[in-house]
Amino acid sequence: MNLTNTFVVPVPPERAWPLLLDVERIAPCLPGATLTELIDPRSFKGRATVKVGPVALTFDGSAKLVDVDDAAHTARLEARGSDAKGRGGAQAKARFALVPEGSGTRVTVDTHLVMNGAVAQYGRASGLMQEVANQLVTQFATNLAAQLDQAPDAAASSPVAPAVNTISGMRLIGASLRAIVVRWFRRLTGSGS
Repeated sequence: MNLTNTFVVPVPPERAWPLLLDVERIAPCLPGATLTELIDPRSFKGRATVKVGPVALTFDGSAKLVDVDDAAHTARLEARGSDAKGRGGAQAKARFALVPEGSGTRVTVDTHLVMNGAVAQYGRASGLMQEVANQLVTQFATNLAAQLDQAPDAAASSPVAPAVNTISGMRLIGASLRAIVVRWFRRLTGSGS
């Protein structure tokens, strides 16, 4: 399944780029994610947890930044993980690119996601998965903006935990379903707003 997400950060690409490559600093910005080991500046291991009602999915995995182009502000992330209870796994290849937008930066993330085993049932509703990804990226962007708002010296010496680092599955699914229904209703009525 292919997912595309975009968000804007309130600083130019020259300032956003080094932060987006600083895995230790941005990992806490992703809801439900924990960095467990930094192998080197471009390779790391981590854990991601999502709770949907009584079901908790926890993925342990590894990821690596590849094809990093500092001049073009593009890179790819290759990640793989498996559910801690043996219910399957996921592999993702994500390409992200930064471009100037006004006084800030637009970040575009194109992801190819493959899920296997029992957890693959969550990937069958690709519209829902896109909306779940949208909600995660929105929370990530909010947390990232809070990181960027810090004074550079203060941020480097003591990163502040983001306001939201846990993910509520029911709230996430509710917001995702609401977005799908609103988009469907707009298509039905021909309303663009």
